[in-house]
Amino acid sequence: ELLKVLSRRQSIAEISRNLNKSESTILKQIESLGELIECEKSGKTRECETTILGKVILNLIPHGD
Repeated sequence: ELLKVLSRRQSIAEISRNLNKSESTILKQIESLGELIECEKSGKTRECETTILGKVILNLIPHGD
């Protein structure tokens, strides 16, 4: 779910609002996904997006159509 939301660069606050989860929960999930998500800190804001590897893995996951 988190990888799908991060198809574009978003702040942790935006992600937590979109998924209706706390920022600390989102940060833990991002840490557990390692190289599939990259984040950059800009001032007080941390913005994240899915890496190329993360996008490839998303494309390999079967979608329930």
